Amino acid sequence: MWSKITLKMKITLLTAVALTLVTAGVTVLSIYNVRQSFSVSEYTVEFPPYLQGEHFFRFIQSSQSDFQTHSIIFAVMLIFIGVIAAYVISGQTLKPIKSLAEKIEDIDTNNLDTLIEPPGQPHTKIT
Repeated sequence: MWSKITLKMKITLLTAVALTLVTAGVTVLSIYNVRQSFSVSEYTVEFPPYLQGEHFFRFIQSSQSDFQTHSIIFAVMLIFIGVIAAYVISGQTLKPIKSLAEKIEDIDTNNLDTLIEPPGQPHTKIT
């Protein structure tokens, strides 16, 4: 199956896997750090009455939940944009190779003297 996939798609898929692993790792690490950093028992500062007692616990939990949700959404968007960028960039990068492959396919036993010129230059024959 892997041999039937085009080089452009292979590059895109490998980039997507790498980007997903890195982004997921950073997101999990940041969520873990937020949960560890905002331990309720560490606070010795006086908070307003609406953030004391049970309200304070709910406020911290809500903030942590919001951060987790926003982090995951941002990570998914980053992966999506990265995969699209990898697809476009790999397509542009592989154009000269595709052009070269097409020129090589045009050569057969009747025109072995055809030179393969850099992209943008006309075909010439040795006489």
